[in-house]
Amino acid sequence: MTMCEQESCRPVGGNEEFRKGPPHSFDEWHQQTKLTVMRCLFESYLGPGCRFMDVACGDGDGLVLAKRVRPDADLWGMDVDLLSLRQAKRRVPNAKLYAGDVYHLDQLPDSRFDVVHEYGLTYLLERWDVAVRHYLRLVRPGGVLLWELPQRWSLAHTMFLLARAPQRDPEESSLHRLVRSCLPSKYAFPSDDAIAGALNRQGYRVELLERTPIWHFYCHGPVKQALDHISQGAGEGFYGRLDRSVGRLWSRYSGLYLALRRLA
Repeated sequence: MTMCEQESCRPVGGNEEFRKGPPHSFDEWHQQTKLTVMRCLFESYLGPGCRFMDVACGDGDGLVLAKRVRPDADLWGMDVDLLSLRQAKRRVPNAKLYAGDVYHLDQLPDSRFDVVHEYGLTYLLERWDVAVRHYLRLVRPGGVLLWELPQRWSLAHTMFLLARAPQRDPEESSLHRLVRSCLPSKYAFPSDDAIAGALNRQGYRVELLERTPIWHFYCHGPVKQALDHISQGAGEGFYGRLDRSVGRLWSRYSGLYLALRRLA
């Protein structure tokens, strides 16, 4: 079930504030498409006076958008990167921000938040199932978890199978990272069954409210550079057309949101 169809969502204004790449680039399209769907979900689930928690908030895009949608919202955020947190604080001065990782959220109150939001982190986590248990712990009964993740065997999954493994530790040797890069488990792309099983094991009753697609298409590295060059000549809308074409050929989503209500 999908309440928030991408085609019905209004584009996010103030592009300069959110811009992540040059005009007509993949990074710009990727960012604006994400924010358009994110705002649609926020408009659906953030009520008046909502207490909103953005896990792995980065430099604050989600917090800025939540404030636009609900100026009276009580905004909270956490991230492991201190520089990103300083940028988020500058953009959203009234937000309560905490430094920490998703496996250690003890400093945050249990069952406190109307909406908990996480975007763009799951595929980097070795224990994503542990992380989602922490997310649900933060959500009050009746509240909602907005959880973004890519599907297994999507185009994004295929791209990352060919990429280097993420650096887990600053002291990790280049050789060890190279060896890990040969493993298919270097990035987490859980299957639908694995996600359902993990949710059933969390000890919380949850209801799936909707699955909202963001995009089918994804690229990085030399492929992105080549397509960005083509996009400059093809003009505005190139990546949108490419995304629709990929969707007709490859049905797996490179990014989608699950909206989950915690029942108890």
